[in-house]
Amino acid sequence: MKFLGNIKDRVFGLDVLRAFAILLVVYGHGIILVPPGLAPYYKMIYPLIDGVSIFFVLSGYLIGNILLKIIQKSEFNLKDLFNFWIRRWFRTLPNYFFILAILILIALYKHNLFSSGFNWTYLFFLQNFGWIHPGFFSEAWSLCIEEWFYLLFPLSCFFIFKFLKDKKKAILYSALFFIIVPLVLRLFFYFFDIGLTARDANFKNVTIFRLDGLMYGIIGAYIASYRKELWAKYKNICLIIGLAMIVGITIWVRHQETSAYMAIYRYNLDAIATLLILPFLSQIKSIKYKKIAFFFTFISVISYSMYLTNLSIVLFFLISKTTELLGLDKISHFMSLINYFLFWFYTISLSYLIYRFYELPMTGLRDKIKFFKRKTETININNTEPNPS
Repeated sequence: MKFLGNIKDRVFGLDVLRAFAILLVVYGHGIILVPPGLAPYYKMIYPLIDGVSIFFVLSGYLIGNILLKIIQKSEFNLKDLFNFWIRRWFRTLPNYFFILAILILIALYKHNLFSSGFNWTYLFFLQNFGWIHPGFFSEAWSLCIEEWFYLLFPLSCFFIFKFLKDKKKAILYSALFFIIVPLVLRLFFYFFDIGLTARDANFKNVTIFRLDGLMYGIIGAYIASYRKELWAKYKNICLIIGLAMIVGITIWVRHQETSAYMAIYRYNLDAIATLLILPFLSQIKSIKYKKIAFFFTFISVISYSMYLTNLSIVLFFLISKTTELLGLDKISHFMSLINYFLFWFYTISLSYLIYRFYELPMTGLRDKIKFFKRKTETININNTEPNPS
């Protein structure tokens, strides 16, 4: 299919990781539709590494490669920063505001808009900056984290570079800042029990607590750019360690209820595990099995739309309306089976339509506007840009 672009230009290993991340997220949300008696079996085959953490690291790695090329091949001035941001915003904002508008219409249809939890902060990605994300459009929490990271990290690099006149040091010092500060904040808020209840769950979706997840991806991009020999040489051993960490995380999390590990350290370990498997996956350019390649590539390219639609639109609205219209809302086990099938069908088909007829044209629009064109080398965007989580 043409909308996938030239598969030969894609990095298959990164498509696999992105597809795995979104399938984890959707599979995890699907448990709501599973009958209570089957839920324990459903959970058994679910690896308990956070799918959004995988997205964060992958996004950081992909956008980090782009940002590092801009820093290396330009004067790294304000114009370069604005070009970077505008291209990012053309990639992320159209889908976000499109889905936000749909959910506003649904809220108006169902009840009073503001009783749904919507407020003006959604327009500026402030709804979970330093506090718990509201229930309205609950999956948007990760978009807020990404948008603020891609605003603040380049700014940090820019100001440190202007002071030190050293691009590599600017990146490294910024990296240290974004690794240390969120971790310290989680430690401080957890042990002093400041302002948040049900601490483990709430730490997950607060912007200032989660900025470090994307930073691990930037670190990966830095190593891949400046220490290519290490990136290639140790890919196998890193893969083994990373997979072992994922298994260990899964076993450990199954025995945790509330703990400092779940609130503070899990995000770092999830991110490190993902970072360790990146060297191996980033060097798998293609495979000979075309159907397998198509499946992962297809899920990968629609993953952003899948993330934005699967919960609030599909799970909480479309499924209930469909079963109600079909008169299946009173059939227990059969309803669960139908609902689960509809959940995946609606999520994938709706995401394809949004990607094909809205997301893809909006992304392409930026390349037709002269202001957005850079003097630096053109970067292949087939899958070197992240699908936001």
